[in-house]
Amino acid sequence: NRDKPAGLQILSVVKDEAYGHGALPVARTALACGASFLALSTLEEAVALRDRGVRARLLLLGDREEKELPWCIDYDLTCCVSEPYSVAVLGQLAARAGKRVAVHLKINTGMNRYGVRWNEAASLAALIGSTKSLLLEGMLSHFAQSDEADKTVALQQLARFEQAKREIAGLGLAVKVTHLCNSGGFLDLPQAHFDMVRLGI
Repeated sequence: NRDKPAGLQILSVVKDEAYGHGALPVARTALACGASFLALSTLEEAVALRDRGVRARLLLLGDREEKELPWCIDYDLTCCVSEPYSVAVLGQLAARAGKRVAVHLKINTGMNRYGVRWNEAASLAALIGSTKSLLLEGMLSHFAQSDEADKTVALQQLARFEQAKREIAGLGLAVKVTHLCNSGGFLDLPQAHFDMVRLGI
């Protein structure tokens, strides 16, 4: 926290047992130090923290299988979404449960692992915005090479992310939390901090 700019939120990545250090103690320490979110990779990881009393915001990175979505709603987990079908299913399940469920829109800016392409993100954001049982709380992408000395690829990804951000804002959608930086990006690319950074490894 010492080098963190005022107002910048921290998402603590505690996937894979907090990179081998123990998800529960690391999660508790991160929250005690002011982290706003915890992030995990699998449903099982998130459920384990809930079952052990962690009530904080939990963001599931990556895409969910359809069979996992009811569990996400039951356990109050925040999902990343990147395609229309999961948006539709999650919206239907949330409506059936009488809830408005927050989601984060995952944007592919060059990592090419998953996510909607940056130049197609606005249309998916519009779908989320028109689904009354969902709240477009966040948008995110992931740097492929943020900790390398050559920032060419990272800066191209940043430009693409900013393009998507402008197009989504142009739809009149207010996204509360924007996050792009992993640990390397936090250290090396302060212009990419936005609202929150994801610190882990």
